[in-house]
Amino acid sequence: NINCTVPLMWLVGLIFKFALVNQGYPIKKLCIPPESRCILPVISTDVPYPGYVANLTSRIFSVGFSSWLDNLVVVDSEVDILDTGDVFEEMMVRTHPLRDIHVSPRITPLSAIAYFATEEEKKRAYGCNLTLDCTTPPHWKEEDRPQRVDFENSYSKELQNWVLDNWKDLGF
Repeated sequence: NINCTVPLMWLVGLIFKFALVNQGYPIKKLCIPPESRCILPVISTDVPYPGYVANLTSRIFSVGFSSWLDNLVVVDSEVDILDTGDVFEEMMVRTHPLRDIHVSPRITPLSAIAYFATEEEKKRAYGCNLTLDCTTPPHWKEEDRPQRVDFENSYSKELQNWVLDNWKDLGF
C-alpha cells in the first residue's frame, strides 16, 4: 500500500506557506508531521513585533484551508520543525500556560477533521481552534531565553571533543 497522506500534506503545506509568505509573513518553514495524524501544522517564523503570532493565526484560521485545521504550533525560525523532538521541546520549554495557549471562541466553523467534536457541535457545525505560541517573546534578552538541551549546548567544547574522539573506545 502506498500512503499518499504525507506527500499530499507536504504539497498542501508548500502551497499554504507560499500564500502566507506572499502576504508578507516571515515564515521560514511549514511542516505537518505524520506523527500528528497530519492535522497539526508546525510553522517556524521570525517574530517581528509583539502580537505577530496572534495576527498570523487569525489569518490562517480565516482562510478556506482552515476547514482542515483545528490546531497550530508556531515556533521560532531556528527550530528544526522536521525534528518532532525539537518541536516537542519547544512546546514544553517556551509555552507559557496562561499567555501562549490560545483557544478560539466556540463560534468558529467546525473543521472537517474535528475528532473531538460533540454531537451538539457537529449538529450546529461550530467548534474551536487551538494555537500554541512556542516563540520567544521579542522583548526577551538573549540571556533570558531557555537554552536548548542537547549535546552541542549542554557541554563544553572540550568535553564534546573528548567524547567524539573517544566514542569508539567507549564502546559506541
